[in-house]
Amino acid sequence: MLDELYSELLRSLTASRLKEISIAVIDGYRNKDHAYLKRLARSIGLDTSHEDAGRLFGRIIQVFHPDKINKIIRDIEEHYRNADAGALRRMKELYLSNSFRELRSAAETPARDYDHVFEEDEYGYGEDDFGYDEETAGDDDYDSGGEYPEEEDVGADEVEAGIDGEYSFIDAVTHHFVGNLDYRLTAEDLMNLDGELDLSGCDIDDLAGVEYCIHVSALNLSGNNIMKIGALGRLANLDSLFISENRIEDISGLRGLSGLRELDISFNRVEDISPLLGLGSLEYLNIVNNPVRDKKIIDELIARGVMVIY
Repeated sequence: MLDELYSELLRSLTASRLKEISIAVIDGYRNKDHAYLKRLARSIGLDTSHEDAGRLFGRIIQVFHPDKINKIIRDIEEHYRNADAGALRRMKELYLSNSFRELRSAAETPARDYDHVFEEDEYGYGEDDFGYDEETAGDDDYDSGGEYPEEEDVGADEVEAGIDGEYSFIDAVTHHFVGNLDYRLTAEDLMNLDGELDLSGCDIDDLAGVEYCIHVSALNLSGNNIMKIGALGRLANLDSLFISENRIEDISGLRGLSGLRELDISFNRVEDISPLLGLGSLEYLNIVNNPVRDKKIIDELIARGVMVIY
């Protein structure tokens, strides 16, 4: 039994198989079939209770992406050496079953219902161009040389005020932590935050105050109305950044995030991803549904070992 499981896994679990699964998962994400992603996540033992679609997709695709094939083969070899038939059976169920297809909705793929209007000539993927195979002016607060201009320190009172007519980051983070109490977080409060901060789906228009979150390591701003992200470049401790489903066109402000490991900018309007070439720690990049112009940059990132989903 052990030998049969081992032989079947080595014979059938290939990069092509992982590519087939990954394309199905990406298709579900591109078409915003969030129910499918949750069903699939639960079927492979992932907790879906506190994950939005973008983060859930990231966790799923990093299980099945073809780049994982060498590690998966090493795991098969190790389980075989340890005579762990149970572990091999679990790997067979995970990678060789048809659950990723069966869990798709029986109905036709739902029509895309984006919160924002995107250009029609989206950069897509297909069997032959799957991710395995700007110098712009930047945000107003980030100059073309990659440095922030000198500016006066923003005081706590100014942070509390936010920007008239917009729902700012400071508004959202205050509501997140203190609710409707008559108190607004100050710059000092923000500097004391650490770990993960999830402000997805909060209708944030601008990022006033985010520059004070210098100890936050994981930031989720997906599903907002953000256009300019230059202030994020000051968060040197960021390990994970999720900013999908916004209105972002320019990502030059991310150049300073040298320690960033995970980045999701899917469902935005980004044409130029060249600023990401300088992020030496980057391991995972989701650029699904962005009108990226230069495929050579994607190829360069992949060659460097970045898992690029597009």
